Amino acid sequence: MTYAVKSLIICDGVRRETNGKQILIGIYVDEIIFGTFPAQMPQLMFRVAVDINNEKYEKVSFLVRNADETEKSVLIDATGDAKITDLEMNAVFVFGLRGVRFPKPGKFLVEFGLDGPRKKISEFVVRPPKNPKEVGALHSI
Repeated sequence: MTYAVKSLIICDGVRRETNGKQILIGIYVDEIIFGTFPAQMPQLMFRVAVDINNEKYEKVSFLVRNADETEKSVLIDATGDAKITDLEMNAVFVFGLRGVRFPKPGKFLVEFGLDGPRKKISEFVVRPPKNPKEVGALHSI
């Protein structure tokens, strides 16, 4: 069985319209910037699109963890039924976390798996602004 992760989008929210389209709110590009630490946000969503190559999968697993092995910090560790309904379309999985807390800046790894071990699919950084121009990019509630 082979699948290919096509995209990972990290955002504040994912909503589904009645016509099936998804609305992605507050998309982050590889980093989330906070003015102070510890930092909190009400919700963080991860949308994973996967080309399943017309193959059926039973189980999905997803992990977001601090890249620093000494931290032992896991944001999400989820497993469940894949529930893929159309083998000819890309499968889309949405994972969410409420009440997210980042004690300090750091790099986080994102891992994903279907019917087997998880593999790293991406990473993102949580950090303070590097210069005054980035103050406008701060995450705000």
